[in-house]
Amino acid sequence: MKKIQLPDGTHLDVSGDDNAVGVDSQSGRTAHWDAAESVLRDSTGNIIRKVGNARHTAKPQANPAPSKQVASDASRRFATLNTFVDQVMRHLSPVESAVWLALFRDTRHGQASASNRDLARRTGCSVRAVTNAMQELRRFHLIEGLALSKSKGQASLYAVNVRPESCVPELLLRPNQRPSRSGARRASDNDTTTAEPVHAVHRIGG
Repeated sequence: MKKIQLPDGTHLDVSGDDNAVGVDSQSGRTAHWDAAESVLRDSTGNIIRKVGNARHTAKPQANPAPSKQVASDASRRFATLNTFVDQVMRHLSPVESAVWLALFRDTRHGQASASNRDLARRTGCSVRAVTNAMQELRRFHLIEGLALSKSKGQASLYAVNVRPESCVPELLLRPNQRPSRSGARRASDNDTTTAEPVHAVHRIGG
């Protein structure tokens, strides 16, 4: 994976052959670098953010040592997962949370490939529920469709927002989601109490 330096000091994490397309280090979204306009655009051409006035991109930096890069990637993934659980999950329905986590499980370089049928199998939800959840996740930019399949059972390609906390401002404007799990309740942001346990909790490494 290469890092394309942008004029404002941020960069694109590029994994493919196109040096103008990668994951924006600031927003976590898959973006196309428009050097002529000095902006980053999404897959539909909309501007994600302005970068600067430079008319060219810098040369890609040399890749770090493999062992350090693997450790860095793992650290970023845990940071994203922790942020999602701590700041974002409370604003989603249980199905939406399960679907995002399943997609994040498969994410490499900001992208994941999956079908709604496979996501339904893995999350234990119906295909209809997964389809609705995917629409909501796309609406709030937690994921973006890069190559959507029109055939049932065929996988689609998605860009998964690896900075999900950036979506919280929009999610705060959303009507409260009614928990669909028996015994679940929605806590306010300032609620520090602990709900009665419904299921046993298993901690990673515990």
